[in-house]
Amino acid sequence: MPVNTITLRLSSGLEVPARDTATPGLIVYDLAEVTENGVRLAHHSGVYIAEFNGDDAAQAAASALGRLADWDSDAESLQRESLIAAVIDIVDSHGGRCRFRKGGLGERVAERREKKEADSGGR
Repeated sequence: MPVNTITLRLSSGLEVPARDTATPGLIVYDLAEVTENGVRLAHHSGVYIAEFNGDDAAQAAASALGRLADWDSDAESLQRESLIAAVIDIVDSHGGRCRFRKGGLGERVAERREKKEADSGGR
């Protein structure tokens, strides 16, 4: 289990301790007092990817995400529809919930997926 801890400053100004994951470039941090799901998985830049109910699920998702991309890259270079779709699948399979910037590529990918699922009757 990773043990390196850094301090992450959120856009709100709040500083939280963040921990490394087994996947270089991805970190986890606790926000139980701010969100219903207490642990967030984020890119090392601070852009957060998903929320989970516990550290084990977040760490497992980070491990699974490791094979998809070079997470040490800058966040902008990771903005690809195919990658975002795969991230959604992995996060969902680990009981997490993705969060996307309003109007951003991630939100559009998620909305298209939801529409496709609704149109196919959830199959």
